[in-house]
Amino acid sequence: MKIKIFFPIFLFFILIILPSRVYADWTTPDDISSFSSENIPQGFYANKSIDDNLNTAWYEASPYASPPDVDGTYEWFITYDMGSTDTYSKIRIQTDPDAFYAPCKVEIIKVCDDADCSGEDNLLGSTCSLSGSSKDWYDCSFSATEGRYIYIEGGFFYFTSECVDKDLYNNMYIFYEFDAYIQPADSEAPKYYDNSTNSTYAGQAIEFRLNWTDNVGLSKAITSIWNGSSWVNASTWCSLSGTTSWCNQTLVVNETAQQLWWKQYANDTNNNWNTSENFSLVTTTYVFIDIIPSSDLDDGIQFGSVDPGTNDNVATKNVACNSGACYNITIDPATTVNVDLYHKTDGDLGTIEIENVTHQANITSNTGDNLIASGSISLTTSYAIIGTDVCQNIGDDVNCWIRYWFDVPSGQSPGDLETTYYYCAVETGQGSEECT
Repeated sequence: MKIKIFFPIFLFFILIILPSRVYADWTTPDDISSFSSENIPQGFYANKSIDDNLNTAWYEASPYASPPDVDGTYEWFITYDMGSTDTYSKIRIQTDPDAFYAPCKVEIIKVCDDADCSGEDNLLGSTCSLSGSSKDWYDCSFSATEGRYIYIEGGFFYFTSECVDKDLYNNMYIFYEFDAYIQPADSEAPKYYDNSTNSTYAGQAIEFRLNWTDNVGLSKAITSIWNGSSWVNASTWCSLSGTTSWCNQTLVVNETAQQLWWKQYANDTNNNWNTSENFSLVTTTYVFIDIIPSSDLDDGIQFGSVDPGTNDNVATKNVACNSGACYNITIDPATTVNVDLYHKTDGDLGTIEIENVTHQANITSNTGDNLIASGSISLTTSYAIIGTDVCQNIGDDVNCWIRYWFDVPSGQSPGDLETTYYYCAVETGQGSEECT
């Protein structure tokens, strides 16, 4: 016996878009370039370097002063104007190595919205720390909305030879050089490419795939599909990392074959968002057909020994499926569409025409009233629905029960007679042309 099960094949195309990729980096260093000492010893505004005769000021801040400086130190500060707000999110401050460690150390670094920096937090030790292999600069990060001024404050102890001239009563020179490496705030949204899906079947789980890239770092993404009436998001987010990452999410689409749309939303570690274009997905009906013939049918339709000139000889398993013995075809529960069952033979039984073999079918009972020889239908060499109109448009887990009879003409010579019997399951309405 032969079983033929047919599945339609669908073709689909994927549009791939490859956007350009742009990355940002540190800008050219800004050299701090002017100096004023009008406010010594309370403090002074300065840029680039300090080179001044501080003998008088030093004396006033030394133990020899009357009264001496309370903490025995001389403090300095610098305010650097970055020139605009909402532009920078990182600074790098480089200075003479002595300014990093006691006694000449930098003590405060702030980013401020005004020049006096009152009430602003000290970033040193939190978002501002020593960096580089030789620990020779500070890297600081902050919100781009925090301000436009960089404020740096430090001090040294009066007795320290590294910070003052060895002759405390002669000229004293202090040199600090500050270079502020300024990185523009990241305003570049993530980009996407390589959109694809792994299926087009309606009513099934489909994986939606999109590759994201970012100049700084990716954070998360989510898929949304248009189901014909509204956008529906995936239940969870894709967690993205690095500068290139895939968001692959699986969603179940509508059972109705139609044109759908899908897209993804993504953001980066600086909370820049991007929404992909709407990608088209034309779904097709998911067709799966499987039939399960009974073991007796698989073994072949047999009539045993029959005599010439006899009619309605009963096939050996023309029984009411007692103990599972009968001729029947079951539609597998996994089948997704209603089907029509066809059958045929490939020729006559020797000199006996195939029309002498007849059948009846029933889909509601294995002992149906019509399962009798009277009115039985001849087999042919062309595909026809089993039972003429009985085993058609039937759904999953339904049985088609069949019984067969054989008329032997008078004068038939003895011998073994056989032919090949075929059956075929086709989606309802597609016709026997699918049974090839």
